[in-house]
Amino acid sequence: MFEIALERANCSADQAVMVGDRIDYDIVPAKNMGMKTIWVKQGMGQYWIFSDESERPDYEVDSLSELLEVL
Repeated sequence: MFEIALERANCSADQAVMVGDRIDYDIVPAKNMGMKTIWVKQGMGQYWIFSDESERPDYEVDSLSELLEVL
């Protein structure tokens, strides 16, 4: 899915940022591709317990309204 989105946007992974609320489906796959990541700690995703440092996002925000501060 990420490959298709990057291709359609004519963008490389190192030029993209993934904003997501799920570590397992959003953050980890994007990091594995070389994208920067922002975890929005909302919903059930806010209770995620990291199994190791490779799961940690580059940035964390508590709500979408905080995104501008990070970007």
